[in-house]
Amino acid sequence: MGILLEPGDIFLTRGYGLISKAIRFFTRSIGEKRTKVNHVGLVVQRGDMKTAIVVEALYKVMHHKLWSQYGSPKKDFVAVYRATNLTAEQVKDIVDEAEKQVGKKYGYCMIVAHLKDWLFLEYISLDD
Repeated sequence: MGILLEPGDIFLTRGYGLISKAIRFFTRSIGEKRTKVNHVGLVVQRGDMKTAIVVEALYKVMHHKLWSQYGSPKKDFVAVYRATNLTAEQVKDIVDEAEKQVGKKYGYCMIVAHLKDWLFLEYISLDD
């Protein structure tokens, strides 16, 4: 079965499409090293890489199996992290909050806000 993912585990992804590259470029500060990932989600139901259920914001906030979005033949990199200092109650609260977001629209305005923020910082750094 492989490694089991647990509710509350966080996954980070690195895609290679134009939007993924733009997110990585425009969400870093001037002088900061190149951003490694462009997306994040939360495991909400235990399972291995093929069966774990996650919540993530795609075009809207959705439930799906992690593998259905990032498994073969996709080439995105995925890293999974587990907090070791949370109580079972805290993990439940985090998962419950993520579940409440399912069905909501994705905030594409945030991508535009990151672009504007980056442009503003670039402009300020030119004055230095």
